[in-house]
Amino acid sequence: MEHDDLRFRIREKLLLGDLPNIFPPAGAAARMWIGPGSGLACAACGEIISPAQLESELDLPSGLTVRFHAHCQRIWDEERYRRRRR
Repeated sequence: MEHDDLRFRIREKLLLGDLPNIFPPAGAAARMWIGPGSGLACAACGEIISPAQLESELDLPSGLTVRFHAHCQRIWDEERYRRRRR
């Protein structure tokens, strides 16, 4: 997926609530693991994260678990912080 298309998709998912726009309060941080892909879909782009790719798995305080390709997580982070500054 092209970089600009991915950024647009992530912005759209944040607006629709399909991706979490979280900023947990102190003491309620997400837990994150990074390792080989699990073969499950990325929450941002929807493509499978293969074992040859790096996967970030976040367990959020709400109980929700989201998985991202490393580059998808970076863009998700950028976009949610950009939205917060508004």
